[in-house]
Amino acid sequence: MSISQIDIIERLIIERILKAAIDASMKVTVSDGEDETLVDSSDLKEIGYHVGSSDETIIKLTDDALPGASKRVGWMLFIHGNGIDVLSDYSANARTESLADLVADIE
Repeated sequence: MSISQIDIIERLIIERILKAAIDASMKVTVSDGEDETLVDSSDLKEIGYHVGSSDETIIKLTDDALPGASKRVGWMLFIHGNGIDVLSDYSANARTESLADLVADIE
C-alpha cells in the first residue's frame, strides 16, 4: 500500500505535513514501526510510496543545515485507519509542532 491507497483525509493530512517539511529543507526517513523503508529522502513521490505500508508510519525528520553532528529535527507517528486523527504523536519541539499545527484546522 502507498499513500495513494489510504483514506483521503489521512492522505491530505500526511501530504500537507510532508510537503511543508520538504519545503523547509528537511529530509524524511520512513519507518513502518520495525524497519526503515526509506532513508533521508526529499522526494515527495518516493516518500508517498513508503507511507501506509503498514498500520503505522513513523517519519523521522532531519535537517542538514543544523549545526553539529546531530541533524535530527524530530519524529511524527501516523496510525492509519484513524481518519482525521491519523497524526497520533510527535516530538515536542517547535519545528514538529509547527508541522502539526498545519493540520489542526482540518475537520
